Parts: sequence; structure tokens; C-alpha cells
Amino acid sequence: MIPIRHTIIPTLLCVIVIGAIFFTGCTTPLTRIPKSDTSTTELRVHYNGNVTAHYGSGDCVFKGDIPGDKVIRFSNACIIDYAYFNVTRNGTNPGVFRVDLVRKGEIIKTYSTEGSSVSFKNIDEFLSTSERNPGIVLNVPITVKVITDGTWYGEVTDKYGAQSGNGDGPATLTLDKLILPVKACIQNRSASNPITVEMYEGDTLLNRSEMKNTQGYTCVTTG
Repeated sequence: MIPIRHTIIPTLLCVIVIGAIFFTGCTTPLTRIPKSDTSTTELRVHYNGNVTAHYGSGDCVFKGDIPGDKVIRFSNACIIDYAYFNVTRNGTNPGVFRVDLVRKGEIIKTYSTEGSSVSFKNIDEFLSTSERNPGIVLNVPITVKVITDGTWYGEVTDKYGAQSGNGDGPATLTLDKLILPVKACIQNRSASNPITVEMYEGDTLLNRSEMKNTQGYTCVTTG
């Protein structure tokens, strides 16, 4: 008779090793397996000044300052599934802050703002969805106009990202190559000034909201 310890112990060790391999594989982040080929994809930053960035997924993460003309190239080995960019507005760095999502040399999504931040989320899902069903992507920009002489804070969001910021006086925020719906919520921070928020699809006015000399939020949507 073969001693029990010589049969059970190796069997248990085998089960433990196989189990460890199996569960290690299961804990690998799903974002490490791209839904679409990202080797031709990049984010292009456009700003007259430095930008603070935070982008990546899983344990492939970058945090820090980048130049205003930074090109961030994707790879299938380390997927960028989210990206957040912020600028500090001051008198020496005026103008529009824009970030483009580019695939095969073509802009497939862009945020352009006179606010202070831009964020992309679920990038891999957007890439695969727009690739499988290109007709779902709106090819006319959505523009939000903030009309006021006072101070404001607000955010414009769609399913795959947002742009936000604060300002003193009128501003325009634009989202292009997006998947509807879109929502804009603007806070009037100046009780002595009225504020109007308008949302356009191309040149067509979709929605308009006003607040008369009171602080608080007003929101408009694409429907």
C-alpha cells in the first residue's frame, strides 16, 4: 500500500498551484484586453501653456505636468481608458483649451473649452462602439454658450467624458464627435448678474435656460 501522505500532498499542491494560476488570471484588469486596436490611437493636447494630466488604466498610470502640445500615444500593452487634463487660467495663458482623440490620423472625438478641465472616460468602449456603429456618432458639434457678466462654474457631460471650469463673463464650451445625450449644468455665482445658458447642435438652438439675478444652478440637455 502506498502511504497516504505520498498521494494526497502532491495532489493538494497541484490543486493549489492550478488554483493560484486560475485566480491570478481572473484578477487581471479587463482594460488590459482592448476591445479595439489602439495602436493607431492618440490624444493630442492643444493649449498655450502647461497642463496637468492624469491618464491610464489599472497600474499603467501617469500623473504630472505636460506641455501644451503633448501627443499621448496609445499601445495595446498599456491601455489608456481614462484621461483627465486641467489648466490654470491666468492673464498669460488665455484662449481655448482643446484635446482631440485621434485614430489613424482622424479626429474621432474632441473637447474644446474656455473653462479649465477636460476628461475622457471609457475610452476603449467609445473606440469599439464608434468603430462597430459609426452612425451613432454625431458629426455636428454641440456648443454650450454661457452668457453673463458675472462669475460662474459649470460642467458639460456626455457618456464618455466631460469638460468643466469656472469663468468671469461669457464663455463657449464645445463637444464634437460625440454620442448623445449631452447635459450642461452651470452655476451662477453672482447674485447681482443674470445668466443665460444656450445649447446648440451646429447652428440650431436646442435648449435655453435663464436665471435672473440669483445664485444657483441651471441645466440644459439635448433632449
